[in-house]
Amino acid sequence: MAGRVASARVHIEAPIHVVWTALVDFVAYPQWNPFIVRVDGHEVLETTADELALHVRFPSGRAEHVPVQVVDAAEPHPDALGHVAWLHWTFRRWPARWGLLSSVREQRLVQELGRPTVYHSEEAFEGLLAPLVPLADVQAGFEAQAEALKAYCESLVTMGGTSRTLGG
Repeated sequence: MAGRVASARVHIEAPIHVVWTALVDFVAYPQWNPFIVRVDGHEVLETTADELALHVRFPSGRAEHVPVQVVDAAEPHPDALGHVAWLHWTFRRWPARWGLLSSVREQRLVQELGRPTVYHSEEAFEGLLAPLVPLADVQAGFEAQAEALKAYCESLVTMGGTSRTLGG
């Protein structure tokens, strides 16, 4: 991806469907997510046209309201090596509407048979205002969210006694 990029990746010892459910259960975000502390719009993902208002708290303590629109989503489904799923949303603030800043956040889940689920999140910021994006804050937020998603999903598996991996 071109432009300024923030990304995070983590291996989660939980089945892909557990991680997917946590990722799209927006009402539960305050329970586990230190970066996106609240989501207004829908309690869970409904369609790829969902408009959401993310209430973001950066690790620096700064808070922001970020409107986004879901542009692509796929529930866990089989692929050649196991299962994949993804959730993409695009930035919808005035700079995006005026063509001054664009971004799409991709959150991807991959689970090969018998292996942990890999969560990868990436967002590239492009446009005239891209240099103004607090990239270090976004990067720190992505890393905090990835680690919190890992801890949350692994605790769900521990509490529920769910099989730890597909095929395992």
